[in-house]
Amino acid sequence: SNYDIFLTRDCLAYAKIKPAVNQIETHPYFQRDSLVKFCQKHGISVTAHTPLGGSTANTEWFGSVSCLDDPVIKSLAEKYGKTPAQLVLRWGLQRNTVVIPPRPPR
Repeated sequence: SNYDIFLTRDCLAYAKIKPAVNQIETHPYFQRDSLVKFCQKHGISVTAHTPLGGSTANTEWFGSVSCLDDPVIKSLAEKYGKTPAQLVLRWGLQRNTVVIPPRPPR
């Protein structure tokens, strides 16, 4: 879990049992294409543990917009009659990653 490309490469070189899954943060604002492609090339499933974006970190720490509030994502969601969350989750699925959306607030 949370292995970058270098740790994943080391793991493949030394592990007797190849990892099946690498659970990482990946979303439209943090795509990690090279890591995702590397894992998929080596038969390792990628699970996105924050598929809707790290909104708290993005907005509070870096002053950026949450990907769910991104004007382009909102515009595309409206165009296709979906919510921004549905659009972002579909983006993750179309990359052949497993998406684990957060539970709704109680």
